[in-house]
Amino acid sequence: MYSLLSEMNMRTRWSNRSGAIFLAVAVTAVFALAFGPSPLDAQGTMTGQVTSVSTGQPLNNVQVTLEGTNYGSLTNTAGRFVIVGVPAGSYTVQALHVGYRTETQDVTISSGSTGTVEFSMTVAAVNLDEIVVTGTAGAVERRKIGTAIATLDVASLAEAIPLESFSQILEGRIPGVRSVGTVGGVGTTRVLKVRGTDSFSLGQRPMIYIDGVRVDTRGSEWVYSAGGSTTCCAFSGGAGEDRLSDLNPEEIDRVEVLKGPAASTLYGSEASGGVIQIFTKRGRSNSPANFTLSSSVGYNRHRENFPTHLRSNFSGSDGTVAWDPNETLIENGLINTYDLTVDGGGEEVTYFVSGGFSYEEGSIKPNDQKRGNMRVNLNWTASENMTIGVTSGYVRNRIWSLQSGNNWLGIYTNALLTNPLNATKDQPYGGGLDVTVEDGKAIKTYSDTDRWTGSININWTPLSNFTHKATVGLDALNDQKTRTLPFGRHYTYIGKNGERNIGYRNARVFTGDYLATL
Repeated sequence: MYSLLSEMNMRTRWSNRSGAIFLAVAVTAVFALAFGPSPLDAQGTMTGQVTSVSTGQPLNNVQVTLEGTNYGSLTNTAGRFVIVGVPAGSYTVQALHVGYRTETQDVTISSGSTGTVEFSMTVAAVNLDEIVVTGTAGAVERRKIGTAIATLDVASLAEAIPLESFSQILEGRIPGVRSVGTVGGVGTTRVLKVRGTDSFSLGQRPMIYIDGVRVDTRGSEWVYSAGGSTTCCAFSGGAGEDRLSDLNPEEIDRVEVLKGPAASTLYGSEASGGVIQIFTKRGRSNSPANFTLSSSVGYNRHRENFPTHLRSNFSGSDGTVAWDPNETLIENGLINTYDLTVDGGGEEVTYFVSGGFSYEEGSIKPNDQKRGNMRVNLNWTASENMTIGVTSGYVRNRIWSLQSGNNWLGIYTNALLTNPLNATKDQPYGGGLDVTVEDGKAIKTYSDTDRWTGSININWTPLSNFTHKATVGLDALNDQKTRTLPFGRHYTYIGKNGERNIGYRNARVFTGDYLATL
């Protein structure tokens, strides 16, 4: 009996003590909830706006996040965003949008307050797996093909250095591609080869496509005795005008060069010299009109490397000191270009429109080039599985050709191959040849070219693994070449008689291509 009562009394005391502890904790919690800080008071809100640096317009669907957390939001059509319930503290805010450089800022959120941050995003290329189309049966990632394809980002290159011609784009920038001038004149033929000499019977120039359309790339002289010419030599001494000079670098987005056996396999034996694909610029979806006006000015100057530096040490029979062509023939040639472009687009249609004018003067005169270009590129997303693209480019190119090359009427010939001991007041470079330098400079040789290149491209994907691609295009070129030899000068074979020669060349290159992949 004693032991039972003692145990009951002990349990009663522990029960009373436990109840007191529980009551104390409960009272403390009530006071903490009533008078302590609320968890909501330790949170804040972050808001702001995201715009484009180039246009100043708000950007939609930009992903804004707090690094290291799960807090984030997307901007609306006004470029604004709001993130609520952010715990107080310091954060790094990141703005991410495809086609723009990622931006970050540091911000501090205080309890119960709103933090504000503004972003201005810069357009930038996205480094994904590069897609190429040259040398493959359709677009494919570069890492998945085994052929040698080189890609040149012309748009980025133009931001670093001035580009006046397409041949200049390739100059020393792609291994195995050789692009060098032959006579030092503007608009004249350049040597363009891929991996050196491939054939002794076929043309050495690579095949060139613009937006999937094969184009005329003639670079050799094509007029020799047009109009019953009785004087010597080709119109411009054999150098000829380079039709690649018709292209405006400001319209080009990128260039792909196919080297190796794959060129002949896919494009035939004519492609033994390689294949060059030129892709012009396009508009950007969901982007307002972006206008760009660019202008450049500079000059050409031939290197003073003629082997005639000692000529001034000699004089003719009448005491006339022979002229050195390095000092008297070489001059500065003005370069001036103007280009205006606009690009943009909405959900379904994108556009790129450009217009430009270029004037380039050679260092050895008379020689210049006046070129005007216009281009319109449209892309329409007709449905979820069909896109239609239209390209149209027009150029008017007038070249005052330099009398050069292996030519009896050439300026180089009659300045470099004469005898300085025969120098006279009338022939300061020296005599001994049939024609003087001044006679060669009096000849006016013009190439006046109109050219239109356009295409229609359709891509249709009826099934996820079944695609159709069709391209139809035309490159149409009209070239009129005129050479005028004024009366009173002396010319080979015809003496002091004058002469005018005219030649015409009309070239049409049609392209039709269909590709289905399964």
